Amino acid sequence: MMKKHFLDICFLESLEEKMKLERDQHRILEIQQQLVWPSIADLDPKAYIPEVIIQNISVSVFPLSVYI
Repeated sequence: MMKKHFLDICFLESLEEKMKLERDQHRILEIQQQLVWPSIADLDPKAYIPEVIIQNISVSVFPLSVYI
């Protein structure tokens, strides 16, 4: 009986931890969707930015699929 009780407690703690992780990931996704980053060209229009770099930085650093 004691062993079953211990396993139930471990299961509940594990479940709580997973739920907390899920809430945290959901919150990160919400924050990410609300952020609007200015383009580098807007920050300093006189700066020369090679086309290769522009193509690389135009890709999202944190794709949404990471959090889903």
